[in-house]
Amino acid sequence: MAGKFMELWEVIEIPAYVLIAWGIVGWLMTVFNILPQGLLSSLVGWVVTLAAFGYIGYTVVQKKGTAGYAAKAGALAGIISGIVGGILGIVSIMFFPQVYTQAIDKAVAQGAPRDMVETSIKIGVYAGIVIAPAISAGIGAGISAISKWILEKIM
Repeated sequence: MAGKFMELWEVIEIPAYVLIAWGIVGWLMTVFNILPQGLLSSLVGWVVTLAAFGYIGYTVVQKKGTAGYAAKAGALAGIISGIVGGILGIVSIMFFPQVYTQAIDKAVAQGAPRDMVETSIKIGVYAGIVIAPAISAGIGAGISAISKWILEKIM
């Protein structure tokens, strides 16, 4: 089992580090309000994601692997980056609650009870530790397999 993981790790190591780094950069931008979250950061995030998972597909083409192998590698990279993202969300709510203050204040101004809004945000953040890896795994598997297939056709 360790041998299979190490074989996959060789394929996903660089993309996994890139995805983790981008997740941390995005988290820092949010927590410390370095740059406003908007279209530019979202666009850059998708470009980084496509490039990272596309690189996995490229690596699998170089290793003569299958689309299934590319999907498995992409899913594993997605799970890893999703777990890191979920952990960063929990760290945010525990140590940087001011990140959520504006959203809470807007909801309260519209008549929502403060404690209900705060509880809902906490539930969402804690659920993210499960949901984020699952969504990232699906995106990673899909993009990696598709990029492997496309690159195989043009190379």
